[in-house]
Amino acid sequence: MAMEIKNREDERTVLKQYLTRYYRSKKRQAILAERLRQLRRDLHRQSAGDVSEVEARIQKQARKAERIILEIMDVIELLPEESTERMILELRHIDCKSWNEIQRTVHLTRTPCYDHYNRALDTLLEAEEVHAALAKFRAFSSGKNSGF
Repeated sequence: MAMEIKNREDERTVLKQYLTRYYRSKKRQAILAERLRQLRRDLHRQSAGDVSEVEARIQKQARKAERIILEIMDVIELLPEESTERMILELRHIDCKSWNEIQRTVHLTRTPCYDHYNRALDTLLEAEEVHAALAKFRAFSSGKNSGF
């Protein structure tokens, strides 16, 4: 029984790490967009060079971040659309809201919010698609130690 609880907590932790990639990917896209704007501005001032290869690489990185965002949205969309659990997951992992903001939005205190959040994680962990996504995530993370 204790091993089962620890295993569930470990799985929740991995799922939380997976979902947190949305926030990091959004931030990464903003950084890449700014980098590209700065590069274009600098090269325009210098009236020099073609930025096409650099631009292509930056756009490739941005597309990778976009794919991560879409994968995470696909996972969250496995929850019923009107459920409190989905709303809390979206607020936390897509809108990147603090727990205080989430509590105000859903009109719940801290403990019920966490209960719904954990229920959402447990529901997602029952889905085969989520297990496949987490297996891919684990393989990628352990192979590359990526910040994504």
